[in-house]
Amino acid sequence: MRSILVSILVLLGFNNSVIAFDDEAACVALRSRGASGLYIGYSSFSPAVARLEDCGSPSGICLTKVARSNLFDAGARFYFVPQPIRPPTEEGVWHIRTQTKALNLDGADQAYLARAVTTTRCVRALQIFQGGAAYVPLRDYVEHHSSLGTMRHPRIGELFHFQIQDPPGGPKCIATDDREAFGDLNSIYGFDGVAPPSKRISRAFSIGTAQAATAYAGLSSEFAYHDRSQSPCFGFAVPQPTRTEYLGQSLDWKPYLTTIWIKRLRGRQVSPVSDLPFIVRWDR
Repeated sequence: MRSILVSILVLLGFNNSVIAFDDEAACVALRSRGASGLYIGYSSFSPAVARLEDCGSPSGICLTKVARSNLFDAGARFYFVPQPIRPPTEEGVWHIRTQTKALNLDGADQAYLARAVTTTRCVRALQIFQGGAAYVPLRDYVEHHSSLGTMRHPRIGELFHFQIQDPPGGPKCIATDDREAFGDLNSIYGFDGVAPPSKRISRAFSIGTAQAATAYAGLSSEFAYHDRSQSPCFGFAVPQPTRTEYLGQSLDWKPYLTTIWIKRLRGRQVSPVSDLPFIVRWDR
């Protein structure tokens, strides 16, 4: 089960090809540097590598810290090194949300969800999406986390959310989508600029009942889990378009801005890892 945390399949564009990134090797390299904060990992075959001056390369992964301007590669992967867990006996749980704008595409109507963890202190055999990730209709994602509590989607509740300790280190457990424990789930997991079900969406495509976040080309929501002796470090996906008619297709899209929110869950206590979200500007 640990191996799922080590090698995660990352989508290379949308031509159905994949590359296995070794998250553990990347994190070992980052820890050896005394790194902290947000990094991008590129495959050694990426055209971006030739344009980077300082780029450590463990196991074929080129690691560079997020800068004012960053080279976009659909086959890359983010890595984040948070502050050490205090006390170190606690489990580490983080939620990562990204929203991306592109020059030549908008109108996301799907959400990319990923959660590789299959074992926690509360559950020893968690189900996951095939490959650890999946696309779900944006409407389903919004409804599942709506403060109205009008609709629950088992696929999201069972394959994405999971049980964690509450309080940290204590004997009780709660689900990460437990409304009684967390209150308004949308305030934790919701996408900015995406209206809840009670409001009218300003734009919709001819794809059934899916909602559309008109300003965004890519929306993602991921969980990271850490329960090891090493200091925490985890990977998550770079932007990818989440619009129905482009899923599974080769697409030369041009993202230019990604906003990243990372929050730590200590049981029902939720707090951002930084005062402001991370802003990643992309160059081509």
